[in-house]
Amino acid sequence: MTKFKNLEHFRLFGVASSIFIVIVMTWCVILQLLVAFFFVMLLLSYVSMRQYDVIQTQRHRSLFPLSSVNNIHTQYATI
Repeated sequence: MTKFKNLEHFRLFGVASSIFIVIVMTWCVILQLLVAFFFVMLLLSYVSMRQYDVIQTQRHRSLFPLSSVNNIHTQYATI
């Protein structure tokens, strides 16, 4: 009889540990998804900021074309 009681105890422990492992793994997956989402948002914000910088640089260059800037420098250099 005692052998069966010990086996029953181990069976219940196995079920409880299985449920615990499933819960822990689920939380690990959820945390990994949150971290991945955070890094994707960080990457997208970096890319959008870089595109904004490129657009601002192109707008600045279109306001002051490089040839006119060079001409101004050469004019002041000759004076």
